[in-house]
Amino acid sequence: MPHWRDDIAELAALLGFSDRRPPPPEPDVFEEKTEELAAKLAVKPELADALLEEAKDHHEYANERAESAERRATTLQGAVAIASSLTLAGGSLLLDSSKLQGIGWKIALGLGLVGVTLCLIMAGYRAVTATSRLYQWAAPDPVDIFVHAGLDSPEAVKVARAADLLKASGINQAVASRKVVAMGEAAMWFTRALFLILALAVLLAVYGAVGRHEPAKKDEAAQGTKGDRGAGVRSARVARGSRS
Repeated sequence: MPHWRDDIAELAALLGFSDRRPPPPEPDVFEEKTEELAAKLAVKPELADALLEEAKDHHEYANERAESAERRATTLQGAVAIASSLTLAGGSLLLDSSKLQGIGWKIALGLGLVGVTLCLIMAGYRAVTATSRLYQWAAPDPVDIFVHAGLDSPEAVKVARAADLLKASGINQAVASRKVVAMGEAAMWFTRALFLILALAVLLAVYGAVGRHEPAKKDEAAQGTKGDRGAGVRSARVARGSRS
């Protein structure tokens, strides 16, 4: 399945549009069937113990890769949430004409805020993809113990167990790789957001130095009109009082 189809399937599962989990990614290692792996491992039965331990190491390594990516993605989710709140607070400048004047400055700031928001959304989405349990984690089938009970020797049981672990680790390595890729993409989008925030800070600094800071003329005019009306009313009352 192409990469973009995997992304669509992941997004549909995260949004709840699909009750089915996306299909697991194709493994890059240990692609053979369990029986074929066992046949390759059974060349030297005296190495059964060492092969079983090595297979366990492969299986644990896939778990460690996935857990490491999930921990880093969880930390990044918190950073994205903090940066998003600051970005939304900065958007209030666009709504206050007394603080930011000039259509050009508003357009530049608005485009920057849109870019930052888009980058943060993508960073958060990919981080959620890394921490979510979209794919079924592979493990040896417990029922296989009855199959192992029918084997001829303890060495054959160990070899079969090693083959089961290698097959599961191949699938889990592919899942872990998807998580690592998602975490890398989340970090990339977050880095872009940070550079855009820096650009916005520079833009605001330049505006503070060279931008026009004039009070809103409409507000001044309205206040002046109200003041004139109030003065006229007071004058009329004084005139009436003097006549009486």
